[in-house]
Amino acid sequence: MAPLYPPEMECAVEARWDGSTGGVAEAGGFKVGFDTPPEYGGGGSAPCPDQLFLAALSGCLLDTFISFKNRLGAQAVDAFVSASCRVELRDREGYRLVGVSATLSVVSAPGMEELNRRCAELAVEHCHLTRSIEAAVPVSCVIRVDPRQT
Repeated sequence: MAPLYPPEMECAVEARWDGSTGGVAEAGGFKVGFDTPPEYGGGGSAPCPDQLFLAALSGCLLDTFISFKNRLGAQAVDAFVSASCRVELRDREGYRLVGVSATLSVVSAPGMEELNRRCAELAVEHCHLTRSIEAAVPVSCVIRVDPRQT
């Protein structure tokens, strides 16, 4: 059986200094600004790279959930991911990412709670970004499926 999606993907990004304390990354015609937080000597004019990293992980989890939801016919009213990370200064290593936490929350259409939970579980199992960093950084994913509030 042929795979549903292409078996591989290549991504490229170019980041360019803004002349101050940040820059702009461009990928596929889309531009995203980044900057260093003020407490680290930056201007804080855009998300810091750590926040963009979390946005990428969150987007991967959410896109993977949406893919399974659509393929399995689940109906949801809303879905979102909240993510955080912990960075520590280590004597000889400098700053290191030491943990990532994410919560995938789904507001389910009535009667779809179990199927949405399964889609969320599959998203956590198949998100290639979170799976790829697990060997280097502890990753904790929590799933919440709530019925639609009327």
